[in-house]
Amino acid sequence: MTVVDPDLRAVKTTCAYCGVGCGILATPDGRGGAAISGDPEHPANFGRLCSKGSALGETLGLTNRLLYPMIRCGEGNMERVAWSDALDHVAHRFQHIVARDGPGAVAFYLSGQLLTEDYYVANKLMKGFIGSANVDTNSRLCMASSVAGHRRAFGADTVPDVTRISTTPTFWCWSAPTRHGVTQCCTSACWSTSRSAARESS
Repeated sequence: MTVVDPDLRAVKTTCAYCGVGCGILATPDGRGGAAISGDPEHPANFGRLCSKGSALGETLGLTNRLLYPMIRCGEGNMERVAWSDALDHVAHRFQHIVARDGPGAVAFYLSGQLLTEDYYVANKLMKGFIGSANVDTNSRLCMASSVAGHRRAFGADTVPDVTRISTTPTFWCWSAPTRHGVTQCCTSACWSTSRSAARESS
């Protein structure tokens, strides 16, 4: 657990992991790290965080972080190289693999945090120039748990028809697309209201 100096104030910021943009409170620990908690006033998550957001504080230190390009050289040891050398190395290896095995042998795995224009350029480079359709983003992996949950609960990766579910006498919990990774539950008051509304509309 991170010990926080009570004199240090929390900074309101946003979690960068997925597209929801949950509000977080980051309280510096005075040693380069921070204690992380959900911002109870933020409309995206009302103080709740998923496991990834809760662990943001563990990503702040520089220990074991790659700070410059390295290439495995000679006897298998990693050696620091200049950015220009690293980029040239990647480009030449990419070119060699495509020439030897065809464009289907390479792929791009993109961040889930790019702008629309960046995705467009990356797709044009891979599909239009290199000639491979092997492009994916972390957005798919990020939503994999939601997809698995929807398939197990509702039989398909789709948002359920709430008007039908609200007429059943079942307590229902869900992870809505707008609350990625945050489970919400309808209370009995919610049910009585929704069931009354359903009866009136029928």
